[in-house]
Amino acid sequence: MARARILRKGVLFFIRSPDDPNVRLVHDALMKPFGLQISRISLSGAVYTAYIIVEFAIISWGLRYLSPARILPINTFFGLLDAGLFFYPIYSVTKPLTKYFRSYWQLAFKYSCGLLRLSSFILDEDNLSERGHIVYRSYAARLFSRKSPDFTKPIPDFKTTEFFKSNPDIHCVFVPDGNYIRAPDDDNVSRLFLKLLFVPVTKDDKLLNSIDKFDDKSDSKYNPYGDEELVSIKTYTVVYRPPNFRTRIFGLLGCLWFYSLVLGFAYILVSFIIGKSILLLIGDFTISPIFSYIFDWKIMSNLRENFYSLDLLSILIGGYIIQLIFKGFDIYITSKQAAANNLVVENIENANDVDNEEEGDDAAANDAAAAVADHEAKRSIFTIFIDNTKDILMEKLENISQFLMLIYVATTWVVTLVFIHHVCISNGFDIYGEILSKRFDSKESVDAYIGFAKFTVHTITALFTFVSQITQVAKLNELGILTPMEVFKQFT
Repeated sequence: MARARILRKGVLFFIRSPDDPNVRLVHDALMKPFGLQISRISLSGAVYTAYIIVEFAIISWGLRYLSPARILPINTFFGLLDAGLFFYPIYSVTKPLTKYFRSYWQLAFKYSCGLLRLSSFILDEDNLSERGHIVYRSYAARLFSRKSPDFTKPIPDFKTTEFFKSNPDIHCVFVPDGNYIRAPDDDNVSRLFLKLLFVPVTKDDKLLNSIDKFDDKSDSKYNPYGDEELVSIKTYTVVYRPPNFRTRIFGLLGCLWFYSLVLGFAYILVSFIIGKSILLLIGDFTISPIFSYIFDWKIMSNLRENFYSLDLLSILIGGYIIQLIFKGFDIYITSKQAAANNLVVENIENANDVDNEEEGDDAAANDAAAAVADHEAKRSIFTIFIDNTKDILMEKLENISQFLMLIYVATTWVVTLVFIHHVCISNGFDIYGEILSKRFDSKESVDAYIGFAKFTVHTITALFTFVSQITQVAKLNELGILTPMEVFKQFT
């Protein structure tokens, strides 16, 4: 996403693009030196290791030991069943959320690059205020002055003292620094051509220093077999590079890490609060009676006692609700834009038609167009969302009834299977364990064998359930009844 929609082309020249048609993994493994390949693998391993330690370990262990509430580890009571249940409906509504997710990262990159003066190099946005720094007359002027310097009239650093003496009313000036360089403007630029880039030039692409000539034979260390390069792109662009460039790049990575932390933490926290609230509201009537009857588990009491402990089901439910909200908002925005476009088209058509009409008819047409615009402007988000939802519900009423019937059948099947499993298998193993414990002295070894046997039977039962569900879906297809996935797809 960042390479295709946010970053300037050529910024990630050192990372092979996944869309590069010239990728030859087997060929490179045979033709490139072994030491070079090991160094690349080691570098990638070191980068990913540092990324995992900094990005994930600090956050997860910090929340575990520093948070007053018991947030981590996440409770995965419902396991992979939740992921399978919520995968398709979440996937079906992620398209509008992806658009806002992309907008978030565009703002994050824009603000971070503007703060570090990297907009020209990273985003290809030449901002005049980033070509230097501001020098103030005194510390008092730095703290209390609200005026900005004239960026179109930069002052060299060695002339600032003289300038302040001759202009007592001016409290700050703009001092340029850094330089322009030649940078690749394509991610698939030739490797040999890179040796001619990253040299200081003027804004008009005039060299400030001569380019050192390099010997082609020096490349034999990395290309001992004389392998010809398929990429022949030799184009570049001129961008601004601020001083302390390497430090600023590390600062950019830190800013992006902070933005990813804020996004992930906010999304998980809001999803958890919404999902946990929904579970507490409906759990007493659905989840708790079933599992309390079969397993004697007090699920809802555990949810209330461990409200601040994350669980996967709450996060998935809350995430689905959030994405539905974004989908409704996207419907509202799209409807407003369509109404505005239709209004513009109508006004243009009316303007072309009223050229041959009287002024009274022209005024009436304008009044009608204004009334339509006022009506569209007064429509609220809730009204438009309800109208669109009503249309969807009316069109998919038959599929909804089938979907509800499938939910009832599937729930009955699962509860029946779990009940039989609990009565016939779990209780049977417990009774058999009591018989064995009377014959063996070590109760721990008997419990270990019983636990392993239960795990084996649970696995076989899960596979049997999965095969049974596939068989039921096949029978439904033969009867012409929609499968749950098809119902989800048409409903959403």
